[in-house]
Amino acid sequence: MQVIDAGVLLQDDKKLTREKQFARMEQIWMFFVALLEKYPVEAVGMEKLYFTDRNMNNAEFVYGIRGALAMLFSTKKIPLHEWTPNEIKKRVT
Repeated sequence: MQVIDAGVLLQDDKKLTREKQFARMEQIWMFFVALLEKYPVEAVGMEKLYFTDRNMNNAEFVYGIRGALAMLFSTKKIPLHEWTPNEIKKRVT
């Protein structure tokens, strides 16, 4: 398997309102739709989630994004693989 694109979608707001969270979800969705249109994707890798009590505030948002993207990949018949953060780092670097 070969990495064909990688990046970071930066967010300036640290505390997003509910409305801004939904707008951010749409932005992320459109980013991935554009990637799928640009490249012939055979498979997708996603980091397995791990939340502690300190970062539980993000859990709902992140799980929402994961669910939306999993559905996107599923509708395009693109296999989704999940790896631990360390496994992702090894594959990308």
